[in-house]
Amino acid sequence: MYLDGRTRLRLGTASSRLSRWLAVLFPFSIAGTLWGQGYLVPPQGFQGAPAVPSMGTVSPPTGQRGGQVDNQTIGRINDAANGELETTPGQPNANGTAPANGEANAPTEGSSSEGGVTPPLAAPVNALMRWGAVNVHLHAAYQFLYDSGVHVAPGISTITYTHTLTPGLTMNLGPHVMLDYTPAIRFYSQKDFHNTVDHSLNLNGGFHYGDWSFGTSQSLVISDEPLVETSAQTATTIYSAGVAAIYSANDKLSLTTSAGVGLVFVDNSINSTNSGVPIPGQQLQPVTDSQSYNGGERLNYKFGDTLSCGLGVSFGYTEQNGGFRSINGTYDANVTWRRPASKLSASISAGFQQNIFLDSNASDLWSPIYTAGVTYRPFEQTSLSMSATRGTAASLFANQITEATSVGFGVQQRVLGHLNLSFGLGYTAADYKSVTSGLKTQRSDDGMSYSVGLSLPFLQHCSFGTFYTYSQNTSNAIGFGYSNNQAGATLSWAY
Repeated sequence: MYLDGRTRLRLGTASSRLSRWLAVLFPFSIAGTLWGQGYLVPPQGFQGAPAVPSMGTVSPPTGQRGGQVDNQTIGRINDAANGELETTPGQPNANGTAPANGEANAPTEGSSSEGGVTPPLAAPVNALMRWGAVNVHLHAAYQFLYDSGVHVAPGISTITYTHTLTPGLTMNLGPHVMLDYTPAIRFYSQKDFHNTVDHSLNLNGGFHYGDWSFGTSQSLVISDEPLVETSAQTATTIYSAGVAAIYSANDKLSLTTSAGVGLVFVDNSINSTNSGVPIPGQQLQPVTDSQSYNGGERLNYKFGDTLSCGLGVSFGYTEQNGGFRSINGTYDANVTWRRPASKLSASISAGFQQNIFLDSNASDLWSPIYTAGVTYRPFEQTSLSMSATRGTAASLFANQITEATSVGFGVQQRVLGHLNLSFGLGYTAADYKSVTSGLKTQRSDDGMSYSVGLSLPFLQHCSFGTFYTYSQNTSNAIGFGYSNNQAGATLSWAY
């Protein structure tokens, strides 16, 4: 394992950044998930890693990085207000089933986020410690990963082995508030990468007052991993926030008022891995911070216990440091069909987003956006799933906006009573448009991934899993295409 002075400096810097952000986390309300394609499979229990081999689960729309409060976030807020929070994040609920919130995970090249596989954490258990209404759960995992095609820089790939430790702590503060903190300590065998300590912090809470429900969903991710977008190891701090107030006029009609913020910070210090991305044959291309703010209203109507629908509108503001500024409007409708004990559940949200660029001659950008998920369980041991997303967000590169689409399909099968076998297929596409060049597409990526995984719970609190993923990406920009093989194993424990 390679550990140099710069690595030790960055570990200290990451911890310092976490301390500063902890002071900011609680006065605000946070929602959303990490966006940014990574080369490596997310370590078990960390932000972006599914709790079960969730085939067909793909990336969230890039608009979540833009501070938008989506239906999944509102669903988590409702769960908190109703006292129906998960026992621990990324683990099955007490009935032994995975959380059915439909939330997609961050896309990782060759990972389960694009139809890939990661083994589940241990079986559901009671709290390890309890003080009145406070329940404490601990979880930990070790992951070994072999990667044959990860990029050190655009056009330069290498082979590396990684060892990742992810200890974690989950606290249920009564039935309405849940806090989880999980660091990820990753060691690389290839000295072109430096070892890292990443951080994932999540807080969800809510309560009822008369006909009103109030809540918050919070997320903070500090990471320094190779990203497909930059084709290099990139240090980012991503903070997303959302609050919602839901008024129930009656048992069928409700109105949701929400507000959100999405902040993306990149470390451009002299010791950083991403002070600039060297593009072959081009000038060094800088990466930059961005901030997005959003507020919206949604009208919801329930047609009985099975079918519900809604109409929503939101407006926001986005700014890149040293890049573009824009205001945007989002107009969408959603339909959800879910029946208790049914074999089929489906949810779709679709609409348009308009981006109006300030201080630029670029025309308005109208983009179709959608999020869809379908799960079908023909038998108790079998699950089929499909999901799709499309959205826009500020790129990590200055004066660029990204339009991204992801589609995933998957199969999960329990065999011999305890083994969980999973297969997955994922597709992604991303266009990077230049605001200063009349929204000309500067770069287009298309990617595919194929995955298989096998997991086995044992000794009540433990689980072992192994997985293999092949992925490839074609790009019209020199140095950003790749072909990638990943194989690994995970050993996890939870109490």
